[in-house]
Amino acid sequence: MNPDPASRATESFRSHFGRAPRWLASAPGRVNLIGEFTDFNDGFVLPMAIERRTVIAAAPNGTDKVALHSEATGETVTVDLSAPVQPEAKGRWSNYLKGVLAGFLERGHPLTGFDAVISSSVPIGAGLSSSAALETATASLLELVSGVELDPIDKILLCQKAEHRYAGVPCGIMDQFISATGRAGEALLLDCRSLQPTWLPLADPSIAVLVINTNVKHELSSSGYADRRKSCERAAEALGLSSLREASLEKLNAVAASLDEMSVRCARHVIGEIDRTLRAAECMRRSDWGELGRLMYESHASLRDDYQVSCDELNAAVDIARGIGRQGGVFGCRMTGGGFGGCAVALIEAAAQDALIREISVAYQARTGREGTLFVSRAAEGAKTVPLLDQPHRRCNLLTGEWVFVSPHRNRRPWQGRVEATAAASRPEYDPQCYLCPGNVRANGEHNPPYGSTYVFTNDFPAFLPDTVPQDASEHPLLQAQLHAGTCRVVCFSPRHDLTLAQLPAAQIRAVIDTWAEQVTELGQRWRWVQVFENKGELMGCSNPHPHGQIWASDFIPTQVAKELTQQEQWSAANVGKLLLVEYAALESRAGERVIVENADWIAVVPWWAVWPFETLLLPRRAVRNLPELLPAERNSLADLLGHLLKAYDRLFEVSFPYSFGWHGVPTGTRGAQLHAHFYPPLLRSAAVRKFMVGYEMLAESQRDLTPEQAAQRLRQALP
Repeated sequence: MNPDPASRATESFRSHFGRAPRWLASAPGRVNLIGEFTDFNDGFVLPMAIERRTVIAAAPNGTDKVALHSEATGETVTVDLSAPVQPEAKGRWSNYLKGVLAGFLERGHPLTGFDAVISSSVPIGAGLSSSAALETATASLLELVSGVELDPIDKILLCQKAEHRYAGVPCGIMDQFISATGRAGEALLLDCRSLQPTWLPLADPSIAVLVINTNVKHELSSSGYADRRKSCERAAEALGLSSLREASLEKLNAVAASLDEMSVRCARHVIGEIDRTLRAAECMRRSDWGELGRLMYESHASLRDDYQVSCDELNAAVDIARGIGRQGGVFGCRMTGGGFGGCAVALIEAAAQDALIREISVAYQARTGREGTLFVSRAAEGAKTVPLLDQPHRRCNLLTGEWVFVSPHRNRRPWQGRVEATAAASRPEYDPQCYLCPGNVRANGEHNPPYGSTYVFTNDFPAFLPDTVPQDASEHPLLQAQLHAGTCRVVCFSPRHDLTLAQLPAAQIRAVIDTWAEQVTELGQRWRWVQVFENKGELMGCSNPHPHGQIWASDFIPTQVAKELTQQEQWSAANVGKLLLVEYAALESRAGERVIVENADWIAVVPWWAVWPFETLLLPRRAVRNLPELLPAERNSLADLLGHLLKAYDRLFEVSFPYSFGWHGVPTGTRGAQLHAHFYPPLLRSAAVRKFMVGYEMLAESQRDLTPEQAAQRLRQALP
């Protein structure tokens, strides 16, 4: 079995859910060097995060349900996010995750459904805070799912509350704090009253921390933890204090007669342990490992005799370590965690660690009849997340069969390149110099009619000529050429010179849609392909600011269109006649993360494979081949959706957003394809910074920095 929980979680996710995970979230267990049962008494603790971690691999599933699969138990638990999250029976592993889910929802943070696999190298029930690691990893994952980054203290408190309410364990703050915030090479002196952390160096290469797992099961919720906490509270109440933080042995002795024996013993341990922890921190600052070891032995004796949470196996492990002593490389040893089993922790000489592991293992088994598990750990980092798609990766464009390389980390690079001048924001309703305005003279001398809605005319400078005789004009097999015929038309969207398509009311956008459909019908009777498109803005080479589009019709299928048609036909043939883009629209609608706007008939997304920073793909939900097939209600809903999408573009950088936009339909004789539209806007970081297709993109493969998911989120935020 792969010992790395991240790899195991990833492999298990693929096996269980049949796809790759999107996110990895992990958090460490911890070992408390000294300061046991002081955290809920407002005292001090001195833990470190260990290198054993709990990892959650997850991906969105497009539903309102969360599927949680435990690699350890083989169980899958489903949580319905649309209903109140209820705990299961006490002791169930899923309660820790459910408590964190409930905490996020109660704070109003939006969550969508996801699938998850949990894998861990933190021993369960060993007193190494496997529960806190699970809670903190879950909270870190939910930050990715919700897009909400919690304040670190709020995150820690949320996890602690989850353990209180859903697991039924009234734990202190230490475990969640160190799991969330651990630092490599440092131990944490935590003031559990103020939550003020002090980080202490623990990177001396000559010393090591040895964890001795007795393999006696430790279950905090049934280990007497709650009873002893109540004993501490009774002692504090008798002392007239809110906690034992300010208590002293003298004050305790003065009220001992009024308390039961267990309360006196528990309070005596806590008062002494707070003092030992502060002295241990001073030892660590001055690298006095011998004195630190002595304090660890003293702590164990107090836990054994006063707090009474040790057991024969823990005592055996500590006695064996003490017997080896300083001359054998052991500075000190104590039980750690909730007690009644679990682990002991020893401070040892790094050079002796292999010999010590062998010697202690043999002696422990001989004395107890049990096999212990021993490992050395350095102080490790706390919770972390790895959004896999935030790393460099390639995405396949199923419409073209081509790949795009995504480099999200490059968003942080400073920009010192070209900055574009922004176009003037205001134009007159009518411009007498504009050759597209009603009544004006065009470049060829013709007068435009006084049109009041859309206006279509043949381009005065067309790219295609209708009278060209199609023929092969190749001069050599290496010098191929073909003559082709076609026609080009201009579509003025409105008589208003100052209104872009984004600014037109829905009724006028509907008129533009009807005009597109009429032109496709008319031109399609003669020409094999009809391309409806708009180049908006100077950055896109638009030669006239009057809002207009173009229609080019030809006797051949253009290259980009042919790629898309081939890909769609092949996909449909391989998937029993289903339409690629109908299936894709349904998938994106369920997932939601790349959706910008949608309604009953249409959906606009930043496609999974987008090349341009804020590229969008506009899709009908049902099978439609061409614009003329759209029903009246679908044309109305398209007009409404276009208005919202184009306004979001304009609001994104507070500028009239440039783009190239066009429709791709399905020519006669083609099966398995679907109507759709592309928007290709060039702007990248602001109204003045655009994307260039240069270098690697011209010579190798398309590349982008901003992820499609990030782009979609920004466009959603810009919706009116």
